[in-house]
Amino acid sequence: MSKPIIAQCPACKTRYSVTPGQLRVADGQVRCGQCLTVFDAIPKVPKETPAPVKKTEPIISQPSLMKQVRALKVEPPELDSYTDKPASQGWAITACFFALSLMAGQYLWFERALLSKDPFLMPVYDLACQQIDCTLPSTAGLDALNTTHLIVREVTDRPDVLELLTGVHNSSMLPIQLPNLRLQFSDINGRVIAARDITATTYRPQTKVIQPNEKLDIRLLIKRPGTGHLGYEIDWIARSSL
Repeated sequence: MSKPIIAQCPACKTRYSVTPGQLRVADGQVRCGQCLTVFDAIPKVPKETPAPVKKTEPIISQPSLMKQVRALKVEPPELDSYTDKPASQGWAITACFFALSLMAGQYLWFERALLSKDPFLMPVYDLACQQIDCTLPSTAGLDALNTTHLIVREVTDRPDVLELLTGVHNSSMLPIQLPNLRLQFSDINGRVIAARDITATTYRPQTKVIQPNEKLDIRLLIKRPGTGHLGYEIDWIARSSL
């Protein structure tokens, strides 16, 4: 395959990539696709001074093939502008930058429960959460919830009813979906005799989330599961959705 030749329009300086085959067909004449100037695209080679020759009578011969082609008045072909660098390179860089930004954003979002504890990233999350809802699902926020106190006591005028007093503190800088509360009672031997899951809408119907550094006090009246001495404990259970 012949190597392309770079030709430059003498009028507007636009550069073109042409092949020797194109130049042969048009006898070196091409038309600029920008300003429509027709120019000779054949590279010029310095001429050497010819050696003296003897004078002879001219020989009349048939027109050469090139002159016959020139006589046909072939219209010079219009060529597209030649560029040194492909235009797609800029789009590739932009696409790579966009993909990396998307991956970073996804990581910051899905790992926000852990990353929000980083002092360097705290201002980032603080600013972002002013614009979007950064509430953590209870499955991801349980580690940041702490029980502040737990008291289970009898109600004086109602011997079959117990009063549950407890509280929960959000130690995270992000809002957290309130979890369910699991209450278990055990007998004197430590065997579980009763258990109950209390939904967040039951113990805290006013709200579905606990805000950063917020403490909630909870008071519930529950039916006594048995007589005699009872042991008790609570646990926070993740909810499936808000």
